[in-house]
Amino acid sequence: MEAQLLLEQNKTREAALLFDSLSCQHDFGDNTSELARGTVWMLARAAGARFARGDDAGAIVELKAAIYSTNIGFTRTNYELGARLHATAASP
Repeated sequence: MEAQLLLEQNKTREAALLFDSLSCQHDFGDNTSELARGTVWMLARAAGARFARGDDAGAIVELKAAIYSTNIGFTRTNYELGARLHATAASP
């Protein structure tokens, strides 16, 4: 919740760092699916914070790290990655 509050307060750097840190924390006894879901969600949130800061390169790195399968997974992550890559390629 702290990371989201930081993001809402426009403290995007701090939010991105905290979301990234949270991607490495898991509950004891989590199975593989729960580990992947928690990691991917926090990395996607970190990417969102980086994008809000204007750090497209950092957002792209976070989004790529959040994709654990090329054909299944969180489609929003894939969509956002595609949008960032397209925007970067289109900019001069």
